[in-house]
Amino acid sequence: MNAFLAIVADTWRQSKQQVVFIIMLIMLMIVAIGVVVISTTMEVVEFEGVNPSQTHEALHDKIAKIAPVKDHGFQNRRLPMDLRDQPDPDKADDPDNEPGEVPLITRQVKGWFILESGGDNEKVVAALNSESSLRAGENFEFRVVKRYAFIWTDGPIDFFHEYWNQAYLGAEIAASGEKLSPFDGDSQQEMQNRAEALDRRFQVEKSTSKLQRSVESVFDWSMSFFYTISMILFIAACAGYFPGLLAAGAVDVVLSKPISRFYIFVGKYLGGLLLFAIAVLLATTILYFGMGMRTGIWVSRAFTALPLLVFSAAVIFSLLALIGVLTRSTAMAMIIGYLFYVVIDTVLATAIGLYRSGVMDEVAWLKKIVETIYYVFPNFVLLKNTAVTSVMTQPYVDWQPVGTAAAWMVLSLALGFWRFRAKDY
Repeated sequence: MNAFLAIVADTWRQSKQQVVFIIMLIMLMIVAIGVVVISTTMEVVEFEGVNPSQTHEALHDKIAKIAPVKDHGFQNRRLPMDLRDQPDPDKADDPDNEPGEVPLITRQVKGWFILESGGDNEKVVAALNSESSLRAGENFEFRVVKRYAFIWTDGPIDFFHEYWNQAYLGAEIAASGEKLSPFDGDSQQEMQNRAEALDRRFQVEKSTSKLQRSVESVFDWSMSFFYTISMILFIAACAGYFPGLLAAGAVDVVLSKPISRFYIFVGKYLGGLLLFAIAVLLATTILYFGMGMRTGIWVSRAFTALPLLVFSAAVIFSLLALIGVLTRSTAMAMIIGYLFYVVIDTVLATAIGLYRSGVMDEVAWLKKIVETIYYVFPNFVLLKNTAVTSVMTQPYVDWQPVGTAAAWMVLSLALGFWRFRAKDY
């Protein structure tokens, strides 16, 4: 066991000599700390409800008479056809109206505002909620809430909680099990699943604050960056592990130790993965505690992305181990690693996009090739999407790309070890 641990520790010794691995650690730390530093929360007065009589301008004027407003954001949108129940003045004289038809409309008014310095949010909200001219609608109310913002912005940021809404909807559809393959069409059943997923999303929105959704979205974006930058730099960092092990002189010292070649091979492989796992775990932990203390939102789901991230690294490292043993060349291992992670994934993602757009409908043989490539080659894009989306929703796994990637990992490790054991160094 001591000899096996010595092999694992030797990987640490190699990594200390690699600038790339140090750069990876530094970049992950900078991103984690940077996100924490620029994040903050602010207290705003928020309002939302169905109010056919209120437009953006009219509502703003009425609020301004009660409280001095420093900054504000409004949305005034029309609801779907089946929810319209008021005459629409914009279409009353439309010549396309049927005889006797009165177009109906319902407006959903929502937004926020920040009081001038010294304003009492709670008192203002009480005054606004008691004002009958502002309450002329269904479930229309004002409330004091905390919202996510950057330290340099004057108001809250809507982008992140809106991004959460769309991402959650996509996760619900994927988790339904009806549309796990990107090659399914927009069937009636699929449309029904989408409608049901949308309803579930609305239900979750009611029990989840915008601050919670925004912070989870920030974690999603941060983990996505962790995944991309760590994988790209990990390829460069670990491409030399096995070639370094097999370098002239070094391999003789290792093989002279009282330990089997199996443990030497596995120890080198696990040593590289352990370094990677520690790096991403440290960055995620900094982000978790930092954002929790800054915003009061503790996103424990951030750690659910780590298993698939480490699994992705294990897949690409297995390929690098195979190439390293076969060629004993760091450059060749790095080139093939980037070929798989960057080029093949990019081509595959582009091909799938063209397939879904209908461009390939008339070319049956090309469609078949795209489907075959999808099911044969590991797909790091899908692995990444599954990993980072789990931060915001209950984790779901598209087992097809995971199974394909696992098969590639086992095959690469088996071939690499076979070559390492059979070769007379």
